[in-house]
Amino acid sequence: MTFFLSLSSTDFIQHRYHDFLINVAERGLHRFRDIGRPFETRNSTTPSWALMPYPLSPVTWFTFYHAMRDYVRQLYGSYGQIRLMYIHGTVSFPTNIIPYPHIRRCVYDMFFLNIPHEVARTHTRVRFRLLFVGASWVRDRMSIDNISCRTEHSPPFYQDNYFER
Repeated sequence: MTFFLSLSSTDFIQHRYHDFLINVAERGLHRFRDIGRPFETRNSTTPSWALMPYPLSPVTWFTFYHAMRDYVRQLYGSYGQIRLMYIHGTVSFPTNIIPYPHIRRCVYDMFFLNIPHEVARTHTRVRFRLLFVGASWVRDRMSIDNISCRTEHSPPFYQDNYFER
């Protein structure tokens, strides 16, 4: 018994282009790892350091790249759909920091800085579902934990979503 997959030439081309985008996105993630982008994102020479003078471990961004790779791999075989990327996680600050919108914007910008343009071509918008908490255990640093990238909708924690792209 033989099965034939009937695709129009347009469907075949769209499917091949979509797979090409996914492969390019994965190469973009590897490039960011190779050039050391996680080490450039958060240090005393970055503009956001004046607002939040707290270090962030580069391991955070390697974890984010892993989450983006999983997100990109979810997209195989699902071409032609409008995609939103929801970034979930918990941002922990020292207890003296209040997560006003300009503080949250600094964190969002760090995420945008770590999304390769090759990955940005696989979705239409980025939505943040980050919970900002003050924690005494972080002392004089910042921590972003439980990072994941998803395609399914979830309600926002904060109502001012105008920072999302």
